[in-house]
Amino acid sequence: KLSDPPTEAVIMSSWVERRDQPLVSVVCITFNQESYIADAINSFLSQVTHFPFEVIIHDDVSTDSTKAIIADYASRYPNIIRPIFQTENQFSQGRQPTFIAAKMAKGRYVALCEGDDFWITTDKLQKQADYLGANSECSAVTHQTIKFFESGAREPEPFSPENKPYWDIDDLIFGRKYHTASIMARVEIFKDTEFPDNVVSCDKAMSFLFLSYGKIGFLSDVMGVYRKNEGGISAWVTASHLKGDLNLLPWLKEIYPGFPVSKYRSIIHGTVCDYPPKIGFVDALKHYTLFVFFSFSYFPANLTKIARVTKGLLIRFRRGGFSGL
Repeated sequence: KLSDPPTEAVIMSSWVERRDQPLVSVVCITFNQESYIADAINSFLSQVTHFPFEVIIHDDVSTDSTKAIIADYASRYPNIIRPIFQTENQFSQGRQPTFIAAKMAKGRYVALCEGDDFWITTDKLQKQADYLGANSECSAVTHQTIKFFESGAREPEPFSPENKPYWDIDDLIFGRKYHTASIMARVEIFKDTEFPDNVVSCDKAMSFLFLSYGKIGFLSDVMGVYRKNEGGISAWVTASHLKGDLNLLPWLKEIYPGFPVSKYRSIIHGTVCDYPPKIGFVDALKHYTLFVFFSFSYFPANLTKIARVTKGLLIRFRRGGFSGL
């Protein structure tokens, strides 16, 4: 548990710019995270900055005490925390709470952190805002985070496997190189974009969106923690959910001319046949075939990925891991 943050008056005492105009809007989305949300909020309120910031917390109709915890913080930090309490669950209707909340931001930059993650340095917002202010060619900046396994089955480890100054399309199309809690992006990206509904891989889509506006910078500083827990997407996602990411293609081609469509198709089909806890044998075989076909758009680099996915399917077959035909 993180220590209690300073009072609102103490936080605001370091702000030298207009207090009614935040430079950064922290956007936190949450749902049924009563065990974690206080840590997230405390880490936001522990930030020491020269500029004003606001904290927008979007609760998607939690059924536990998450809403009450947020309301308590909002009552004690009324000039900083702006709660959004939905009356109908938005995610279940195919809408992305991150974009709903970010469109309400007053700041020039938006810093993201979901309700079960948290930050571990007090200068994160200042460092990232300074970076974006000095690097106009960048649409967003990210940083190293620690992946913390709640079960204790594995030791904590860095989230980003590489250390490079910028991420490009070839880095990000095959998977995330940074965690959501590390993102700070320019607000116009969210306000000027109509994000498609019914998207499972919101983080992946956001990466492509950021790249369509400019470079994505990376800071090697470790400034956040990603909790890896049993309630994550891998516990409930289905093949049908993942197939929905193919619906992103018209949107991606619109926002990102030259987007590598065949490579993207290969990755989605490979994920559909390899990732879900349950999938029928025929469905897996169909997506495996499409994965292999489209993967030759990046030959010979595809051969290693074909070998990995093939091995995973054979192991699943031997263990009886398919949910029927």
